[in-house]
Amino acid sequence: MKRYLQDELEDEYPANENQYPARNAKNLANQNPRKHPKTNSTESSMYLLGFKQILSTVLGNESHLLTQEELVVMDKFKVLSCDDQYLFVRLFMRKRDKWFRVAQLNYLDCQNIAESCAGLVKFGFFVDDNSMTIEELLDIMTSEELRTVARFSKIKGKSRKEIIESIIDLSRKQSVLHTNGQLFLSFNGTGNLNNQTKQLKKQLLYYSGRCVKPKKSIVELFHRIHVVYFRSTMYDEHSLTSLILVRIKKTVYPTYQISRTSNIFESRLILMEYVEALELCKKALPLFESLTLSNEEALGSAVDLFFDIYPKWLSYVNSDMLKFANSFEENVQHLYSFIFSYRPGAVYTYLVHKGTNILGKLRLVELEIEVLDTLLAQNIYLTGKRGFWYNRKALLEGNYKTSDVSMLRTWQHRALCTCVHGVEDKNTHMKYQFVLQRRLLRLEKVLMTPETDRHDFSYNFQNKPSNITIFGKRKDLADKSQQRTLWLTSKGTVLTVEQFAAEYYISLGWSAVHSESSIFLTLFALVFWDILFMDVPGVFQSAFQSAPLDLPTDLFFSAREYAIRERLLEVEYGYAEKYIKEVYTRESENQPVCIGLQWSYSLEMLLSVTHCIPGKGLASIFHAMAQDYKNASSGMPDLCLWNAEKKTFLLSEVKSDSDRLSEPQKFWIDLLLSASLPVEVCHVLTDENKNSL
Repeated sequence: MKRYLQDELEDEYPANENQYPARNAKNLANQNPRKHPKTNSTESSMYLLGFKQILSTVLGNESHLLTQEELVVMDKFKVLSCDDQYLFVRLFMRKRDKWFRVAQLNYLDCQNIAESCAGLVKFGFFVDDNSMTIEELLDIMTSEELRTVARFSKIKGKSRKEIIESIIDLSRKQSVLHTNGQLFLSFNGTGNLNNQTKQLKKQLLYYSGRCVKPKKSIVELFHRIHVVYFRSTMYDEHSLTSLILVRIKKTVYPTYQISRTSNIFESRLILMEYVEALELCKKALPLFESLTLSNEEALGSAVDLFFDIYPKWLSYVNSDMLKFANSFEENVQHLYSFIFSYRPGAVYTYLVHKGTNILGKLRLVELEIEVLDTLLAQNIYLTGKRGFWYNRKALLEGNYKTSDVSMLRTWQHRALCTCVHGVEDKNTHMKYQFVLQRRLLRLEKVLMTPETDRHDFSYNFQNKPSNITIFGKRKDLADKSQQRTLWLTSKGTVLTVEQFAAEYYISLGWSAVHSESSIFLTLFALVFWDILFMDVPGVFQSAFQSAPLDLPTDLFFSAREYAIRERLLEVEYGYAEKYIKEVYTRESENQPVCIGLQWSYSLEMLLSVTHCIPGKGLASIFHAMAQDYKNASSGMPDLCLWNAEKKTFLLSEVKSDSDRLSEPQKFWIDLLLSASLPVEVCHVLTDENKNSL
């Protein structure tokens, strides 16, 4: 599917085989835009029809989010010819802020691309090469063309970078390149020296041909319209893709009741600030998430960005909390909370959450604790992260570095209080309940809390996973930096460590699949299908959703709590197979896209696995997913094992000698064991280790 999207939707066509294809291209400036005849090929294009559907929906329901000037742009777009509209949509879908060489655009459905480009420039949807800088022009030229320019102009430099630097240097001098390859001083009719940059640009255009790109303000307008239509919570420049895949019948979505609301964005100002926040998020997240102390420049940029974001976030949160409290009505609790997830404050809260990573790396402990306290003080954004914030805060407080014993005890008591608050917070999800309970028990032991005053969570931690060790021959890797190990069977077959362990279990009579969370996400989707796609106000805003918009949030569980708990009870009493068979049989022919569901699993295998899992254990897994789908979607043990004849079930986490359990894995092991599901940690060691044990 990814390859298909790259080939068909990105539409990156190769350069024309002629060395200088632009020399014979028509001068766009001298062409008149076409009249507006309709052509069958572009008028019925899935790209254009999908784009028009988006515009029609937003203009019909939320035109109040657009200015009068923007509505005029929409009217102008409607009167463009189908070819012009089609070409705009195709280039709009490609890389943002990219220049295109007209002679190299290759859309067979478009009758005259050069003419369409001229029309789009005239009507203000494209800008032409008059707006290009020398650097932009050089960037779109091929290496062969650059070498030709260098050869004729006697420029030294072999690499693309060296040639470009030399040409830019040339643009700052009085000598410019002539088409015959000679350098000359350029004077106008009055004997004054012409602008050398303009002359050089003219000569470079001789090789590149005319160039265009979608106008920035127009692109930003249509991207805002896409955000409104798709209710985007992350910045996505390719959201139109899902609509197109439906039209070409490559994708089918589940059937559900669309309940599009017109008040998701209360005003144009909120929409503008929200989109601005999404764009900031796209820029900031890579900086926050991949930060290393060794990169001082990136670290400095990240710190500056965080401290620029933080006061803005405080302003948004204070304002939104006041508005939420004053406007709250019990009968619209879910919808109002849902609307607040489309405010700039929601995006800024996520950025501050991610930005605490910077404070941690810089060891600004007290400042990070202050930020975490502020995050916990608000209760309208990212409530599903509260468990994470409690745990991080308790970790910092419990490990505070000081030589003052009294101060150390004070910080440890603070950590204990943080754990207690976290455990008692109804918004702390099951995953962090386990983590905080463990931390709380350790702190009570360190602080020598009297036994009678200690918390009792023994019901969650009374079982431990069993451990087994198997041995094999590891394959030597040429790339020593590769983290994943490969293992050899007795027949010389190369396997991953999980496959090697699966072969061992199969030899013991188990059926085995390396599924991690995928098989349980599939079972969850099938068993909860009608609940996932039930009619809840506001959560299905378009026909192109694989899940309700509130699934990654706490609102999913609260809005459907009665139905979820009733279904969990049915699962506990063994009715999961009924729902799996019913939904799989009904939907498998069209295989609609549903979050977490992998149609590659056969119905027979899914029923066989489910038949072997105790109902109470399966209900516990589903409860965790319904409560916190995003976090519960990863971390489950590697291998799912079952024996249909004996009706036995086992989950196995596979570890090589250098591998350790992660926090999500520890959570799942604790949860599974507390639900009386058997879990095993399978250690895979080399034969050499066997002799040393």
